[in-house]
Order: sequence, then C-alpha cells, then structure tokens
Amino acid sequence: MSEIPEQPRSDAAACSVLATPAALALHNNFRTSVQTLRRSLVRSLHYLVAIQDRKVHRALGYATITDYTAAVAGFTRNQTEVFLALGRRLGTYPEVRAALERGELSWSQAQVIVTQVAPADANLWVDAAGKLGARDMNAAIHGNAEDSPHGTASPPVSASPNTTFPMPPEVPAVPVSAPTVAAAKTPPLSPANRECHVSFALSPEEYDMWSASLEILRKQGHGEDGAQLMLAAYAALVRRDIPDQTDPGPRYLLVISRCPDCGTAEIRNSRGRFEAPPALLEAAQCDALRQGEHGSRRAAVPPRVRRAVLARDGHQCQAPGCRNTKYLEVHHRIPTAAGGKPEPTNLVTLCSRCHRALHRRELDLRAATGEPAE
Repeated sequence: MSEIPEQPRSDAAACSVLATPAALALHNNFRTSVQTLRRSLVRSLHYLVAIQDRKVHRALGYATITDYTAAVAGFTRNQTEVFLALGRRLGTYPEVRAALERGELSWSQAQVIVTQVAPADANLWVDAAGKLGARDMNAAIHGNAEDSPHGTASPPVSASPNTTFPMPPEVPAVPVSAPTVAAAKTPPLSPANRECHVSFALSPEEYDMWSASLEILRKQGHGEDGAQLMLAAYAALVRRDIPDQTDPGPRYLLVISRCPDCGTAEIRNSRGRFEAPPALLEAAQCDALRQGEHGSRRAAVPPRVRRAVLARDGHQCQAPGCRNTKYLEVHHRIPTAAGGKPEPTNLVTLCSRCHRALHRRELDLRAATGEPAE
C-alpha cells in the first residue's frame, strides 16, 4: 500500500467551493481507516461507497474514483471495484459484515461469499472460512460437495449492486434566531418539501412569446428550470434601475421564524406555514439578518465585508459551472459553528440555488462521515 499523501491532487479553482468541511472529513476518515485496513475494513468500505455516491473524489480534484483510491490508498483498479461491490452488498449479508469486523474473514473470502452465495446460506460459509481459503471456498461453492459445509453448494447469486448498509441519521440543522412564533390559533405546519403551485393563463400569442423567449434563453446557456428563470425575470425588473455594482444588497427578504420553546423554524406566507428546510437554515447561518427577541438586528456578514466579497467575485456565483448574477448570497467555507469568521478569505459568493444545493450536500456528507450503522 502506497504512502498516503497529505493533500489531494486538485484544481484549486474548481475545488474551492465543493471541497467543504464535511467532504474533507469524509476523505480524512477514509484515509485514516485504510491505514489499518485489516482492522477497519468495514469502515473503509463504508467511507469508500459514500465517497463515490456523493462524488467527493471530484470535489477533491480526481476525475474517477479509481484515480482517487490509487492516490490516497494505493488501491489498484480491480481492488477498488471489488471493495465498492463488497461495500454495497454488506447490508444483505450481516453475518459476513460481523465476521469482517471481528477479523475472522479476509476481504477476498467475503467477496466470494457475497457474490456467490445466497444471503440465507452466508452463515454456513462464514463458519467454513476458518479452514477454507478464498480459492478453495470458491471451488467448493461451484460444486465440490466434499468441501461444501452443507453437502451441496448453494446456487451462485448476485446481490443488488445498489444495496449498502444503513447510513447514520442526518445531522440536525442549527436553528436560526428569529422572532417568536405565536403558538395559539395558527394554521398547521406544512412539511418543508411541500410545493406552492402558481399558474398563469396565457393567450396563444402570449404563449408563443413565452416559448420563444424560453428557447432563446436555453440557447444562450441558461440551464435553470422554468421557475428559476421566471424568478430571475422578476428580479431583473426589480433591479433594472439599480446597478448591481453600486448596491449589491439583497432585493428580497425571506423571513424565518423560530419558536424559542419548541425550536420549530418556519416560513410563513399567504399559502400557510411551512417547515423551514434544513439546507435553508444552514444557508441562513452564512448570510442572514438576525433579529433578537427585543428587536435588535445583526447581520451574519458585515455589509462592508459582504460588498467587498461580491466585488472580488465579480458579482457572480462561484460554484463550478454556474455564473448566475441574480439572488447572490455569501457562503462561509468554514461554518460559524466551527469557528469560521465573516472574513473575505472565508467567504465566497453563491447564488441562492447553488447555496442551498451546497448545504444539502453538506448535510448528507456529515451523516456519511459517521461510523457505519450497526
């Protein structure tokens, strides 16, 4: 196994936003576990599957998962493929997983069992592993009845490649300080993923104009969905008389209210009360105006610093592949909860869509950095 490099190979510009604290934590957990691979095989498989599924290797500058494992762990392409397949199948082979954790199975023996034996018969072959190597086990499974632990070999099976062991529960979002929400005589709280539907009636002529405009925007490289484009059009009307370069402040105010008693955070509008999504709460920790119980207000990022960051980034979203200039927000690379400061070196400009997507990914990555669930 090759020496583990201190820093991943990367394109700094592309990775500056995607290589978040949770992505780096998952990467470091994998690096640590492979140093004691025999004792930490299950943990290594857990982290490796999570890294591939969440594309952490790309955030660290590696085009493929095999490039990543070769540089970080010294794995060959074949070892990487075997470990990924094994990691995804352990969820349906609890006896194999337990034996790996106890050090009673080698990874090659485990790979033979999960690819050639039905889950119901796995315990028999785990017991036989003490006297059969991987090659002898494979021969026995394929028809040598004398070596088979139950007299006849079980038929080879292929477990679902998408099966994996359960992930730890999602890390809870940090609530945002806001005015108290009245507890009495309020409509019920709707789930965060409930949509608010808006419809328009257009004449045939108006529809043709709308379709033509949408097609032009697509050809110009705008990949946003219809709702995002519509919001951008409204934003352009609001902002057209106020140049971005002279006044980079927000053009809308989204109010998030938090109950100090139950901790519920919600958004209220004419459609009712909606649970605030965790990713939105995380984004609000980066760039929000917080109001205390007595009406005092404090910006997460001082206006002077916010203007400097937006100017430095050219008033454009800095997420790879996005150059949106609307609904810009400031993101903390190191969260405030982890000691990150509202300083230009720790801040980067993102549009609201990329900001939410980054925090959704970060929440998922935080869950993946935990130990494999029992």
